[in-house]
Amino acid sequence: MINVYEDGKVIARVERNNNLDRWNGHNWNSGEVGEHLGLTRLKDGRFVAIHTTQIEGGRDRATIISREDALQLVLYAENEDLLDRYFEKEKKELDNSEEERNS
Repeated sequence: MINVYEDGKVIARVERNNNLDRWNGHNWNSGEVGEHLGLTRLKDGRFVAIHTTQIEGGRDRATIISREDALQLVLYAENEDLLDRYFEKEKKELDNSEEERNS
């Protein structure tokens, strides 16, 4: 479990996950080898980005982020499951944003 801090106090504990990692052809990661990124939502609706590392001396952390930042992370990761789970309205808006093509 990873502590979630706000104003220096632990407000929640979340499970480690890497559901925002992408396949780079060799490894699943979030940019650098050994760095991983996940997303979860607290019971009060706030989103938490979960940063984990396999790098020696590195420290896992969990950060509260805005809904918009969470949406952008999910879109970048191309994670349709999270998009469906947390952002149904936004997905519909994005899917309908392309101009209709004339046949």
